[in-house]
Amino acid sequence: MSTLAAWMGALGVAPLVWSALVALARQGAVGEASLSDGHEKALLAIMLGPIALGAIMLLASSGAGSTVAPPLLELIEFSQAGNVTSATEINAHEAINWWEAVAATLLGFYLLGLFRLVPPLVRAHLSLRRSEIAACAHPVGRDVYVFESTGSPVAAARGLILIPRRLFEALSPEQLALIVEHERKHHARGDVMFYAALAWIEALLWFNPFVRAQARHCRLAAELDCDRAVTAAAPDMRRAYAQTLLVVLKHTAGDALPCAPAVFSHRTMGDHRMRIVQIMERDGATRKRAPWFAYAAAVALIAPLGIGQLALAQSLGVAPPANITPASASSAPSFSHRPVEGRLTSTYGERRDPFSGQMAFHVGVDLAAREGTPVVAAASGHVLRVAANQAGYGNMIEVDHGGGFVLRYSQLSAFEVREGDAVQAGQLIGRVGQSGRATGPHLHLEVWRDGTAWDPALFLDLPAVR
Repeated sequence: MSTLAAWMGALGVAPLVWSALVALARQGAVGEASLSDGHEKALLAIMLGPIALGAIMLLASSGAGSTVAPPLLELIEFSQAGNVTSATEINAHEAINWWEAVAATLLGFYLLGLFRLVPPLVRAHLSLRRSEIAACAHPVGRDVYVFESTGSPVAAARGLILIPRRLFEALSPEQLALIVEHERKHHARGDVMFYAALAWIEALLWFNPFVRAQARHCRLAAELDCDRAVTAAAPDMRRAYAQTLLVVLKHTAGDALPCAPAVFSHRTMGDHRMRIVQIMERDGATRKRAPWFAYAAAVALIAPLGIGQLALAQSLGVAPPANITPASASSAPSFSHRPVEGRLTSTYGERRDPFSGQMAFHVGVDLAAREGTPVVAAASGHVLRVAANQAGYGNMIEVDHGGGFVLRYSQLSAFEVREGDAVQAGQLIGRVGQSGRATGPHLHLEVWRDGTAWDPALFLDLPAVR
């Protein structure tokens, strides 16, 4: 799988599936009822958690040193008859191209969505900033400012409350006091930054309907919480408060900025109805239920999701690299010893598979020698893996030589080291064989740097092709 496909899967597909399952668990736990503010925020954090987890895994994988063994590829070995085209084959080469094409297409759709949503959001921020600059202080309160533009009253930065002049003039002093108190509650809760973050989460994750729905739940819970605080302070003003909200809704027609908390922060009529019903209830609010089923489901799903994201992260670097130059090899460790004394029968790169006759990529070199010929470490390092019967590789040793370099010595007939051993340059580590798919004894040698296969001829002293 390509790097782009791995990133798209770990940061897009896996979190999308995860958030869908969390949303289903929430629906099963509470139905259409709104949860408390804290629970809504917790569920949003649970939905966003896999994105951070996937990013950490991918960054760790891409920046990891050579202590992580390179991935095993499905190979067919052929190396004896002196044919320079005999080699190891990557059967998945065509699939890698398809992964890249699909990932590139999805990335294109994602960027188109960003181009549609991000500019309006930026304009909303700029509009709010212009309103802050142009607003005039009003004697009704030191934090109350009146501006000329249309819209809904909003809690702005620096503790300001912005009210459109036309609405300001339409409200009675009692109604204005209720609106101001509502927006002060938003400031006390820290909703100015929270609403801005929600707006950007919805824009960046526009393709995820479950996250966007949870962001709406968070806004609704915040508005309900502010409504409860206002009515708790003035229980005899419930009817007046409900009528005030209806006046504001009629005046603004739902025209509220998405990046700031407002008396009416969204256009969904069902949410407005829920707020009015809560305000008119004498006990102050309907009973909220904790979504313990949703939390339990999230805990149960963490392990399989993490395993899937880890698999995507570990798939990085499988595709054969292009444009590798000798200049890129300047930071390699000193490979002072030739791993085996033999003849080079297959080089790194494209060649025709002698079994299928199709072109394929060979990620290493083949050095033919008599069975039992000593194989030595090309440089000092420590043994990462000693494994027998590894598909086309046969018996195989992987040695970390430092600097991000891992060498894979395969097709061996015997091992002379164990996993974890420290080895010196020139030390015997194994013996030539034909333990994988091969027509004769040889050493198949691969050089991996930071999880990507490189041409061994750039680093090692190899014999001429014969």
